[in-house]
Amino acid sequence: MAKGDHIFIPLSTVLSHHGIDLGDGHVVHWWSGEEGKKRPLNYLTRKAAANISHTTMDQFLEGATFKVREYDSCFEPDVVVERALSRVGEGGYDLLSNNCEHFATWCKTGCEVSAQVQTARRQAVAIGTKATTKPIVKVATTCSTKVGAKALARAATPWLFVADALQLATEFVATTHGGMEPKSAETVGRSVGGLGSVGIGAAVGGPLGAAVGLAIWGFGELIGGLVG
Repeated sequence: MAKGDHIFIPLSTVLSHHGIDLGDGHVVHWWSGEEGKKRPLNYLTRKAAANISHTTMDQFLEGATFKVREYDSCFEPDVVVERALSRVGEGGYDLLSNNCEHFATWCKTGCEVSAQVQTARRQAVAIGTKATTKPIVKVATTCSTKVGAKALARAATPWLFVADALQLATEFVATTHGGMEPKSAETVGRSVGGLGSVGIGAAVGGPLGAAVGLAIWGFGELIGGLVG
């Protein structure tokens, strides 16, 4: 066990529980005083009455195996532990703005960030943007040549959402299971999404379809990045 590590337990593909390892067999994390993290719905329900607690490692794990979130830059271990202990007893859990990942990243870096929330919010905006863009592309193609219009219209179909799903899943798995830092996971996810959009666009609309697929994906990611 490494003092000051940001550790976490994957609960599902999209959900994980986070805490700060004190290096002495104890962890500081959001805890309700009850077991149930193995069942994500129970975990979320009980967090409403939880507070930041100093517990044993066994109470944190509940028989699971933890993973470590890696950071390129963060506070020294003693500082991380001091920050974690300073918030013991605090309540006010909120899934979107004050969850266990927000707490752990604050202890490590001073910034309250939840990759789970950021990824979901950004991708929701990006997918919504793409959903409104596809019909616009179809209308715009009526002024194109018959071949071009057909290729573009075929490319601008719901099939491109497959690439969005792959991108979202990649980011969630990289952070909740792989221990990858959020920014790195975002980069990997975007690579998967971009390549997927190009590949699907090419499959249904040839080279022109590939270009449209990339353009729609890029526009959605731009808006999603600005909002998320």
